Amino acid sequence: MIAKQLLDKVDDSLLYKPVDPQLTFNFASYPFKKKWIQKESAIFSEMSNDDSPLTKKEKDSLKTHPDCTDRILRLEDSILKVQAGKKFIMNESLFKQLKKDFFVEMTEQQFKSNNLSRNLYYSLQMLQSGENTYYAKFAIARGLNIMFESQKSHRLGTITDKESRGYPADYNILLRMLDHLKLEEIANINYNFCMQHTAEMSAYAGFNEEMSKTQQQKAEIKF
Repeated sequence: MIAKQLLDKVDDSLLYKPVDPQLTFNFASYPFKKKWIQKESAIFSEMSNDDSPLTKKEKDSLKTHPDCTDRILRLEDSILKVQAGKKFIMNESLFKQLKKDFFVEMTEQQFKSNNLSRNLYYSLQMLQSGENTYYAKFAIARGLNIMFESQKSHRLGTITDKESRGYPADYNILLRMLDHLKLEEIANINYNFCMQHTAEMSAYAGFNEEMSKTQQQKAEIKF
């Protein structure tokens, strides 16, 4: 029972704080626009969380994979066991680090599964919590570059989720922003994001490649 409670806390996204897009995408040369996250209707505010049509597994897909029940069966014998006043059979700090490392793997899996909105959401969670920041910055730049190309070919909706009453409030806000952004706004956001972090990311080869792409995209929208 204790093992289940511990894993439920991991699933409840207590590892990281809720995402605030303005914290990451507000720049002196390109300020965050409130219109990006304004609601167009009150439809979601009128919905109750209790009448969500999503199943537990569908809701859990925004947290970790597989769902909590499956992970308990797989992990409680090898990782978590209750022993005479102990919650961990390994060093607690090591266990927490493993959770953070798993979060990176989960984030990358969303990219491989072609769900760029969730990949971006998890990356922002890490960046805004100061964890795995080099990977998070790279993933954000990469994701926004792909979103630019997808928006240009009118395919952005195929790699992003739509707002749903079953999703966390902060994820819905991010989805609303992605839905509102114009092509040139995606390019300007990513360009300014990359410029803001280019100094500390100069040794990260993947980031430099994404920086080059967003520079080309910014130049492209001028014509």
